[in-house]
Amino acid sequence: MRKILLFTTFLFITVASFSQDLISLKSGKRLEVIVTEITPTLIRYKLFTEPQGRTYFVYKDDATGIMYRDGRIETFERSGEQMTESAPIENENRQSSSIYSNFENSKTSNQYSNRNQTNDFILSDGTRDIIYLKNGSVIRGTIVEQVPYRSVKIETADGSLFVYQMNDIEKIAKDTTWKNNRSTQSSGLKQGYKGIVDLGYYFGLGDYSSVDRLIFNFINGYQVNPYFSFGVGTGLHYYLASGGGKTQVFIPFFADLRVNFINGAVSPYLSFDIGYSFNASDGFDGVGIFINPTIGVSYKIPDGCEIHAGIGFQMQRVNFDVYDDYYGDYYYSSHIDMSAIAIKIGLSF
Repeated sequence: MRKILLFTTFLFITVASFSQDLISLKSGKRLEVIVTEITPTLIRYKLFTEPQGRTYFVYKDDATGIMYRDGRIETFERSGEQMTESAPIENENRQSSSIYSNFENSKTSNQYSNRNQTNDFILSDGTRDIIYLKNGSVIRGTIVEQVPYRSVKIETADGSLFVYQMNDIEKIAKDTTWKNNRSTQSSGLKQGYKGIVDLGYYFGLGDYSSVDRLIFNFINGYQVNPYFSFGVGTGLHYYLASGGGKTQVFIPFFADLRVNFINGAVSPYLSFDIGYSFNASDGFDGVGIFINPTIGVSYKIPDGCEIHAGIGFQMQRVNFDVYDDYYGDYYYSSHIDMSAIAIKIGLSF
């Protein structure tokens, strides 16, 4: 009788101290939880430390009983006195590290009992779950259900569901590189080859305001990092002389340098082209050096592309020789600088 009184006193002290339900498992572990439902086969519960969090469950076959916060005891195999013996009590967070002691990032494996409704099956923090099996297989997706000690259910990107037993799993981890890769892809500025197509209309300035230009450039480049790229390009520059003047076609060869100031969906950018033009309308003779700075805004779109628009300035030097009209002999060399303001749009891929 004395033992029963001491035991009862101990129960009330425990309940008053913790105000939680204790699930006793056959393995000897104790879970500090809030029991929400008991079915013929399952015990559903929430973490005591996260009463508004997700719902988990264990099979009744894996449990020996429950000691409720109000002092009631429900047993499934053993008596209440047996259930209160000195088995260690562990909360859910400690339990996860025990269950998955050989797993990387063990807390990942018991955070999810419901699927996160996000694009491409990515978790809310921008990562994916990875399950490494002992047979060498690797499965990536979203863990949608976890049964402690027993199994994990994962949903892959194609919607397939797979269930794996714990004794077949080597470890569970998060794929953090997926977040980084998606960030690079969505920015349109991933490292590597970068092709650029530019189309622009140039309005002549000064003494050559009557000579507008329509230009098309194609650039083969390399994206060094999210901010900087360089390349070489060529194209067609049509000089549209008004008043019956002859249209000239120049073909430039030039270097292109570009800077994006922000690694985001929208960024201001600066580009600078410098090269040399040849006159395709007159025997492909050399014309002269040209420069073309542009400032504008780029907008990143999926699949590693970006659209850009800007305002630029171009100066094309035109070299020529002066001959003596009377004798027809070479007299001297000279040049003119033809300037223009440009409106440009383009696509990077």
